[in-house]
Amino acid sequence: MAIATINPTTETLKTFDSLTDAEILTKLEQAQHAFKYYRRTPMTQRSEWLQAVAKILEQEKEQFGKLITLEMGKPLQE
Repeated sequence: MAIATINPTTETLKTFDSLTDAEILTKLEQAQHAFKYYRRTPMTQRSEWLQAVAKILEQEKEQFGKLITLEMGKPLQE
């Protein structure tokens, strides 16, 4: 069964294939493995990553705003 991102007032925006149980377990194992390394990451490095993400969000805020409102089915002004 596919998972859909929809605009409730108009249409399906995108569909995603669902994962099998085995694929979900693999993803969870990958996340657990990544966390073992991430939790040892110094706070200064984490801060740099978050600042980089914030910069991207700021630069692309209009695009993200349009996408989010499209998914919510509301005009951007609201």
